[in-house]
Amino acid sequence: MKEKQISRTALLMAYVRGYHAMSGTLRIFEDNLAYDLLTDEERGIFEQQFTPPPIQLIESVDPIGAESCHNQADRLA
Repeated sequence: MKEKQISRTALLMAYVRGYHAMSGTLRIFEDNLAYDLLTDEERGIFEQQFTPPPIQLIESVDPIGAESCHNQADRLA
């Protein structure tokens, strides 16, 4: 860890704890303050990195059905 530099691991864990508190259906713990530790920009960066595009989500849930579609628009329908 470098002096006077924010830990990316700590920021990531704040995001994960906040996401779990807001989105988890089976909560192990509820850290409602975790998201408040992040700026909107930091939260947006993590959301982009960890939220798959809808097409990837469909392909991971139903790969056979996704393959039977001729294009991405059909897969999303």
